[in-house]
Parts: sequence; C-alpha cells; structure tokens
Amino acid sequence: MVNNKCLTNINIVKRYGYIILIIFTILEMLFHFSYDNLLGCIVFLYAWTLLSKLVLFKKNFERCLLPTLAITGFIFCYYFLPLIATFLEGKPLTYNFQVAEVTFFNMFLNITTVVLAYRLCLSCYRSGNLLESLWNRMGYFTPPNERQIWFFGIVGCALLFLGIFTQGDSADYMDEMQVGTDLPSVIMDLFKKYATMPICLYFCTLYGYNKPIKFKRWLIPFLILMSLIGVATTKRSMIFNAFATLGVIYLFIVIYENKKIFSTKNVIISFLAIFLITGPLADLALAMALNRTNMDLGAGTFDKVLELYQDKNKMETLKNAQRLITSNAGNNRLSWSEEYVDNIFLDRFCNIRVLDASVFYASALGYDSPKMHKYFKEEIVNRLPSPIVSLIGEKKVPHSTVADEMNNSYFNAGGRFWIGWKVSGDIGVGLYTFGYKYYPIAFIIYFIVFLLMSSYTKFVRGKFIIPTVVMVTFYLKFVYFDNAFGIYSSIGELMRGWINIIVYCIVLKIVKLVVR
Repeated sequence: MVNNKCLTNINIVKRYGYIILIIFTILEMLFHFSYDNLLGCIVFLYAWTLLSKLVLFKKNFERCLLPTLAITGFIFCYYFLPLIATFLEGKPLTYNFQVAEVTFFNMFLNITTVVLAYRLCLSCYRSGNLLESLWNRMGYFTPPNERQIWFFGIVGCALLFLGIFTQGDSADYMDEMQVGTDLPSVIMDLFKKYATMPICLYFCTLYGYNKPIKFKRWLIPFLILMSLIGVATTKRSMIFNAFATLGVIYLFIVIYENKKIFSTKNVIISFLAIFLITGPLADLALAMALNRTNMDLGAGTFDKVLELYQDKNKMETLKNAQRLITSNAGNNRLSWSEEYVDNIFLDRFCNIRVLDASVFYASALGYDSPKMHKYFKEEIVNRLPSPIVSLIGEKKVPHSTVADEMNNSYFNAGGRFWIGWKVSGDIGVGLYTFGYKYYPIAFIIYFIVFLLMSSYTKFVRGKFIIPTVVMVTFYLKFVYFDNAFGIYSSIGELMRGWINIIVYCIVLKIVKLVVR
C-alpha cells in the first residue's frame, strides 16, 4: 500500500493521470469499440508513461523549466484531453478521423522523438553556461521594478486600444508566419506581450523582485480593462492568454511547491474555472468568433459582440450555419474541416482531428514534397534578420500557412490560391515537407530549441528566476506544441528567440532610464 500522505503533487498528477486514462480507455472500449480507438488509447497510455518516467520530475523543472513545461503541456493537451473531451460529448476518440491508423502511428513516433530530444537536452545542459552568462551580463535576469512593469502594461494596452495591431485571432497566425525581423517590427511584436506584464506582480518572487507591491489592487481593474479591449477588437487570445497565464503559473507553483491541492479555496477556484470555461466564457468566445466572420453583424464592435452574446438562439443558428458551410460532415475530401469537440476552448487545445486532417492531406499529396523543400528554404530566409538576408543576396518571400498550401494543392491543383491562415498538425507538416526524414530532422531542431529555451530561465540557490518577458508567455510555452505551424514554429524560435532577448534588454534599459 502506498501512503498517500507521502505522495508529492507531481506523483499525484502522474498517478491519477494513469487512473483517469485507464478508466476512460475501458469506457471507450465499452461504448465506442474499434481497433482505431484502441490504438489511440494505447498511444495515449504510452505517452503518459513517457511523461511519468522521463519528464515530470521536480529536478527537471529546476534544470530545464520551459522544455519540461512544454512537453508536459503537449502530452496533457494531445495525449490525455482528447479521450476525456470526446467521450463526455458522446463521441468516439476518432470522431471524423480519416486516416486514424497513420495518425496514431505518427503520434507515437512524434512524441518519442520529442521526448528523446528533451532527454538529450537534460543530459547536456549545464547551469551557468556561456549563453546564460551572456543573458545575465545584458541585464536579462535583472527584474524591472513595479513602476516599470506598469509602464510596459499601460503602453501595451494603449497600442492595442488604438488599433495599431491587426484585429482578430488570425492576426496571431500572420504575426508568427510573416512578422518582420527588423528592429521596429520586433519591438512592436514584443509589446503585444508587454500589455499583460502587470499580471507578473502577483508572482513577483518568481522573477526575483522581493520588495512590497504597492499597486496590486489595480490588477483586477487592469484585467477587466484588457478583457473589454479584447471583446471590442474580437481578439479572443488577448483575454484568454492573460487569464490562462495566471492559471498556469498558479498551477505550476501549487504542484512544484507541493502545496495542498484539495483545499477549499482550490476546489472553489476549480469549479468556478470549469463553469466559466464551459459556459459564459465559451459563449463569449463564440460570439466574438461569429461576429468577426459575419461582417454584416458589424464585426469588431463591442456592442455587436454583446448583442450576439445575449441572443443565444441567434448565436446557435449562426454557429450551425457556419458549421454547415465549412465542415461538409467532417469529410476532408470535400473541404478543410477541423470539427472535433463542441467547446470552443477545448477544441482549440485538444484537437487531434487537425493532426489527422493534416496527415490526410500530406498522404494524398505525397510525402517529401519538392515544393515544400523550396518552401522550407524560403521560411528560413524569411525569419532571418533583414540585414543578413540582404548580405547573402536572398529575398524574403511572403508565405501563408502549410495548411493553406495543402488546401491549395489538393483542391485547386496549383490554381488560384486563397489564404485562410489555417493551422495544421506538426506531423502532417513534417511528413509533407520531409517524409519520414522529418523525425531525425525534428530531433536535431528540438534538441537545439530545448537548449535555447533552457537558457531563458535559471534556478539559483533554490529559487527560480523567470524574467517577466517569459512569465507573460508562460501559458504559451505550456501550449508550445499546439496546432499551428509544426516545425516552422521551432525554426522561428531559433531564428528569433535570441533577437527577442536582445531587444527586451535594450527596451528594458531605456525604460529604466525613463521610469525609476
């Protein structure tokens, strides 16, 4: 018998993760038996075993915080949640799948590759290395004071309010695919994240600031203001990312510091979060999305979003109409379809249906596409700093997403191209670009990315130092492997991660001269 009092929170997560997966696997086999569903459940249990045996340890967080967080989020979102979310909605795990066996086989290969690259990083990374020392000398780990943090937040919110940034969640995809690498573009890109910086004040000891916080009472009004701006611009990510970052940091502290999980406070917070995510917030996010895609509603206006939110019948009608137009009964042979789970939040973060869709198109078009070899080279050039591009005599070529490329090739046979900024699964992206050579290539890229990400934080004398610019993206690191652009996101991290640090240090020094 295991004494539960001796279990750490990390061990509780591991143990109950197994129990939940096993229970839902049994239920899946009782109510939705198929060999494809069984294969998926086996792959999920395999991934949870990798997490439990090779990743989820306290010492791993201390040594390589962000890679450990990213892989934990990857397995939780794509090898755990889909089984629970689909079953609770009365759907099989393989709902609307078209190449389930190929998808699950490649999910097995992919998680194995990612974890092996992570383990190699763990064995090689040393605290106090040359890169970490360089960041330290540049002032990257020196914390801003409270007034400076508020300055970042106020300036960021002012820029968003003035509409300088493109509205809508699709802008996030365009930013990642085509953001400039000249200094002004990088500064503007980073200021999007600076807008949420005041939330770091809730966890000031994590970034090494130990003085009393004087204006913490203004944080709740600030979050409300950010939410109102997000609703007015129909930018769901602006609202969700701030609160999700608070939640992920808080959960990390609770688990890492082994605080009591099942306290009255935590139970109340959990039930409140579940209620909001499955009810009011999900409806609000849906109203924002429908308002943006139906221009006759007056998209982008605060009152129109609230009007649609309050009219549940109209919202349901528009949702069903949109689904009829785009889903084609979930058949990707007729059009691109991502339909998987009904909840708009869960659908974004546990949608392995997108993995299956991207694998389907990659299989239909052919792996290791010469067209994508050219695309890959151009993407590397696109993400280089502009002076370097000019120096080597290259030219940047604007790209849409790989999912758009797949759609164009499959349906139009290279004819007229349309841009939808669709996200795709990393597996389909990899197979379409490299074939099965993708896995050794991904192993090398992820290994280097994990080394770089490990230098973004440090653990000194029993304490974390997590710079504020990392804290505001803490949730985004948790969903680092979310459906987006596959390996191209990691290539972007390699090309631009160090630029972001340099620019952050420059901006921070300027702010410290202006605001003391």
